[in-house]
Amino acid sequence: MEIKTTYIRIAKRMIVSTVILLVCLSATRVKAQSSASDEWAQARIDSIAVLLADRQSDAAVSLARSLVDSLESGGARGADMARGLEALARSLRRNRKYGKAETLEIARRAVTSCTGSPPASPDLKASCLNTLGLIHFQRSENEEALPLFVEATKLWSVSRGSSDQKVAASLNNQGLVLEAMGRNEEALIALEKAVGIYESRQDEPKYLIKFARTNMVMAKLHTKLGQYDQAGLRGEQSLEMYRSAPGGNHPRLGSAMGDLAALYRTMGDWEGSEALYESAIPLIEAAYGPDHSEVGR
Repeated sequence: MEIKTTYIRIAKRMIVSTVILLVCLSATRVKAQSSASDEWAQARIDSIAVLLADRQSDAAVSLARSLVDSLESGGARGADMARGLEALARSLRRNRKYGKAETLEIARRAVTSCTGSPPASPDLKASCLNTLGLIHFQRSENEEALPLFVEATKLWSVSRGSSDQKVAASLNNQGLVLEAMGRNEEALIALEKAVGIYESRQDEPKYLIKFARTNMVMAKLHTKLGQYDQAGLRGEQSLEMYRSAPGGNHPRLGSAMGDLAALYRTMGDWEGSEALYESAIPLIEAAYGPDHSEVGR
């Protein structure tokens, strides 16, 4: 009887051990599949970013739609779904579809998905908020855009550090929205913070150009506020940055010269304005073609 009882106990233990082993193996396979799925999705998101950088927005939209469809059919939720939705919303915005209700809805879904399971990282949540903010801004919905940029700035400051270029970009967005709302002094404060970050990294070419672009926006704001000395200084600094871009004059130099010429005209410096316009036209034609709108402005 004792021997039989012992065999039964051993058999039970073996069954329990087998079940535990099978559960562990299943969990390992699920984890491996999840990891592979994450890598697959990230590879496509990276490809979308490359396409957008290369101004192939149609191809980016197609790839992003395919990614979202695959994620939805696979039952993705939370952060996993948010990544795909943000990539699609970003692609549609860059494809000038920001006026479409679909684009706004997808961007909102991305933000909502960030609170699901698995939860989004602060970095991903900031990206979703920033993309939604940009869509609202381009739809002239400034009251909706501003708090999104403010929250994105806070999240990126925590996740990346206060001197990161993402923080600078979000501060720049805040400045543009505040300018559109007529809150010019507040806009200058936000842009000054962005410029401080770009200036600290201006040895890197991409930051030098962002520094130049934001500086010119600040020049326009100074002009609106009647601060002509600061406006002229900012504008001239921007031109020097574009001229010192790696490989020679940056394509934006001609447009920047046109911007500064317009500022000179506002200040009443007609001779300086005309001279800059005459110098800008050949550069704009070379960069954009003789029929581009920048030439005739």
